[in-house]
Amino acid sequence: MFIIISIILLSSGWSSCVAGAPELGEPYCVSGYCVQLSKYDVTAEAGLCAVIHCSFETPSSFYPKSLVWYKCEAPRCTESDIIFHSKNKEKIQSSFSERVSLLEPDLNDRNCSIIINDLDPSDSGSYQLRVNSYNTGWTFSPKAKLSVTSLQQKPTIQAPPLTEGQNASLTCTAPGLCSGSEPIITWTWRGAGQKGPPNITTATTPRLTAVSHRHSSTLELSPSAELHRAELTCTVTFNNKHSTQDTVRLNVTYVKDIEVSGNSTVQEGDTLDVTCRVDSFPPSQVLWYGPNTTNLNVSENTERSRQTDLGSASLLLYNVTQAQSGQYLCEAVHVSSTQTRLINISVIYVREPVISGNTSVVEGSELSLTCTVDSFPASNITLGGRGIYFTVNSAHTKAGSVSLVISNMTVDDAGRYECTVEHELRTLNTSVDVTVFWKPHILNSSGCVYNGEVLSCVCVTRASPVPSVTWTLLQDQSEYSLVTMVTGDTVNSSFVLRGTGHNRTQVQCVSSNRAGQVQEYFTPSITSDTEEPPVGPKNIMQVVSKLEVIIGFLTGFILAAVLCCLVIKYRRRKQNNDFKDGDITETLEMVNEVEEPELNYDMVEVSKANTELEELHYARINFSAMTPTKQRERLTREDTTNTEYAEIKRETAEQRQDMDEETEDIPEEQEEADMSNQSVPEQEQQEQVYSNVKEIMDDE
Repeated sequence: MFIIISIILLSSGWSSCVAGAPELGEPYCVSGYCVQLSKYDVTAEAGLCAVIHCSFETPSSFYPKSLVWYKCEAPRCTESDIIFHSKNKEKIQSSFSERVSLLEPDLNDRNCSIIINDLDPSDSGSYQLRVNSYNTGWTFSPKAKLSVTSLQQKPTIQAPPLTEGQNASLTCTAPGLCSGSEPIITWTWRGAGQKGPPNITTATTPRLTAVSHRHSSTLELSPSAELHRAELTCTVTFNNKHSTQDTVRLNVTYVKDIEVSGNSTVQEGDTLDVTCRVDSFPPSQVLWYGPNTTNLNVSENTERSRQTDLGSASLLLYNVTQAQSGQYLCEAVHVSSTQTRLINISVIYVREPVISGNTSVVEGSELSLTCTVDSFPASNITLGGRGIYFTVNSAHTKAGSVSLVISNMTVDDAGRYECTVEHELRTLNTSVDVTVFWKPHILNSSGCVYNGEVLSCVCVTRASPVPSVTWTLLQDQSEYSLVTMVTGDTVNSSFVLRGTGHNRTQVQCVSSNRAGQVQEYFTPSITSDTEEPPVGPKNIMQVVSKLEVIIGFLTGFILAAVLCCLVIKYRRRKQNNDFKDGDITETLEMVNEVEEPELNYDMVEVSKANTELEELHYARINFSAMTPTKQRERLTREDTTNTEYAEIKRETAEQRQDMDEETEDIPEEQEEADMSNQSVPEQEQQEQVYSNVKEIMDDE
């Protein structure tokens, strides 16, 4: 309870009468009797109050019945020094009678804090506590110190804004929240204008706690312009000897009507000078606003507001133009109210017309265009296009405008729309180009085909602006081929997707642009070769006919044929050179052992590069039955096994003669090449005639 009361006292303004916080010092204990006093010395002002915070403890066998506080400077106080007794008030000194009380009367809470009201400087000194039981008591040695200074705190005057003709209440609150004697509060007046004494009402607020009160006084008055700048003083007196006061200066708000002087009608090129003035307090801020309600700054040299003195301003417009015509506003602003005054400035002018509205519309929607012109006097406005026109007078329309509305727009409605303004000064024209957007349309040429494991789809769509095409099937695919071509307003999007199971897939094509979105589902058409044929000899050609097999087969066949032709041509050319030289001195005799079937090989004829040279036939031969007719020195060389060739010579004399005739038809370049080949030693030329026996044997 002690803690709660302390918090309330401090939060309610006890700092105004009590110096120091309710913080207790270290406990002082002797034989089980403990006491805690205020940690710091207590300081207060005369006329106010002070609180000495205290807490005590006693042995369990000691039951406190009463508390006694002494004021003395001796080590141990006597009964003559008693300033407070919770049971016997007759023992209290007369100077402290009715001025000291406990913060918490219940001693079971062990709270011994006291409050001293109506302080006087003579109350300064040391204070000691004693706790009494039935037949005994205990006096605590520690003492609390109190220091009382002169009254320094001032009363608080609360004055609301004062306005002429409106009653107001002013409140003066005494310092401190003490429960002692009620102070005397007085109001004093200095200044002309108040007729008779003010109406004063003194009131004391209800108790905040059992030991805290607030004292205040209220002054009721009716402000007027004469009370402006008057001084009002509130004086608070405690115990008829300690006084404090505070003074405020009154400001009464009032305002007079606006007065405007000057000529508000001017011709183009003239100067406008209009003054706006108002008598008020506090001085009003006078502002000028242009036709578009924008403030006219003093820094502008052709259109500005000049503050001539407090409460007045002049509007200056040099070389007035058509754009400066219109309604100007004078505004006077002060604390309590705002006044305005309108002044019309008329100048003949016309501005460029403006066409507003959305010039890009979707096919089937509505086109709304508005042509606006600012002019004086009124103008004739004509708006239209594509054979549709509307003409009105701007004086008969709101904000000087005319509107054109076309519903269900088509592509044919796109084009240029013009606005013509006819004014007494001149004729003005402006135009806009209207664009019509139309939703995408998927053409009938779109669709899908499923061939084996390949799904091919194409989506052809038209729109303005050019649409975008998306395939929902490809969102979950990682490998596919997608091609998109744009031609004018047409988009052709196609893709190829490999994989099984797509023959029963609904393929969705989505085409969208600013005008909207369309989508279409394609069911793939299945070709006949997508049926899985049974495995067997009769279906081998169907498997081979697949695109991958055909391409691989053709590529390998062409490369093999080209390579074979090059080799044959080269060998025949070398052979022709050898026959021509007549230097073949060695033949091989082949023994074909029929009785050994494993050594027989079928004869395979090789395509000839030159159809006229048919004298050479090559065969796969078992060289184990071949015996040489002549040994040559070249067989002893290191590379003999890599350069020995065998050739079967099956030619007649007529064929050799024919061959000689063919060699005569060889171009000069070929003859030069042959001559270079003839320069090779005879031994090397003969080696090139034979096929490599070892290589053929290894191949077998």
